[in-house]
Amino acid sequence: MKRTLKKINLDILVDWAIVLFPVVNIIVATLNNGDGLFFLYIAYSILIFFSLVIKKCSSFNIKIRKIKIYLFLFLIFEGLFSYIIAGNISFVNDYLLFAFCVLFWIIFFDDIQVDRFEKFFFDNKNKILAIQGLYYLVLLMSVIYGTGIDSEAWGTVTLKGPYGINHLLAYELTFFLIIDITYWMKKNTVISTILMIINVVLILLTGVRGCLLAVVAALFFAFAVQKTKKQMFIITIVVIMFAYLFFKTDLFSALIEKTNNAIAIGSATNGRGKIFLSSLLAYIRTNNIMHWFAGIGHDALLLFNRLNIRLSIHAHNDFIDALVQYGILGFGIYIISLKNFIVRDKKVYWPSLFVFLCLAGFNGFYMYQSGVIMSPILLVYTRVIYKTKNKI
Repeated sequence: MKRTLKKINLDILVDWAIVLFPVVNIIVATLNNGDGLFFLYIAYSILIFFSLVIKKCSSFNIKIRKIKIYLFLFLIFEGLFSYIIAGNISFVNDYLLFAFCVLFWIIFFDDIQVDRFEKFFFDNKNKILAIQGLYYLVLLMSVIYGTGIDSEAWGTVTLKGPYGINHLLAYELTFFLIIDITYWMKKNTVISTILMIINVVLILLTGVRGCLLAVVAALFFAFAVQKTKKQMFIITIVVIMFAYLFFKTDLFSALIEKTNNAIAIGSATNGRGKIFLSSLLAYIRTNNIMHWFAGIGHDALLLFNRLNIRLSIHAHNDFIDALVQYGILGFGIYIISLKNFIVRDKKVYWPSLFVFLCLAGFNGFYMYQSGVIMSPILLVYTRVIYKTKNKI
């Protein structure tokens, strides 16, 4: 009995840790002026990781597939190997972000775990929406009393909350939007519709276009399976409202000004193509064959891009970053763990994959801790889409 209670408590701990992370993150950022978030993320990751491991061990679940054990051991080997070949002090921090993303996708995403999280997600709908309300409140306080508005980046005024960059806020708002879309598909309540609109507006104000692409993808798949008159009416009203806001207000000004400023310097995507190519070139031009297997490391990538394109910047694409920084070995681990995350019952979760690719391909994913920790929500979202589609 005690063992069963311990297992249940650990399940609850992990589930609540996932949905509470954005609130914990924004509160810590507000209190510490945006500092200390990396250490919070590592501590939070360790809590989730060991809770999952202890839960499996306490229930004597020896059914963990050998491939997961091998991947775990290989991940440790890859980290040590890459550190010896291309590492330095900052390498450890960067690799920890990469490693937890891979570990989370390997350990959390078995079918039983996802089934349980889906049940938790809908059983605690009101509490999760209350958490979202608390997040808005802290964000509002950061705007009123802190540095929630950024007037320096990209030559325009954007919303960034208490974080150092807009992207952290945009990623959290994107996953809150996916939560609201999922509840809306399950039952078209007024509160879900209102929260969807609020989140879209806030994401627009951040000016992070990778997240806006993810929003478009998430809404497209959700709207595509809606066939009832009530649902179609709501969709029509929302489209008309945003069309009105686009032409009659300054709501889209941050996004438009950012894009115009980017075009003025020669690239509507802020030079993403140039950054991708330069980052790949850093990998291709290495003369050390060991770097092909272990990567060149984060700092070497930033240095090469600074010399080559005058930007001290990583690739802003998970697949390129994993390959260049951690080599063929790291890239292979990332692809295998992504498959474990996105393929369920031998079926690709296409809506989740497209939303993920918008984020991972245009900004990066594993470097944004909120997206990694909240990634189980993507699977619940896709499950509801597939169930809705099958009912039609």
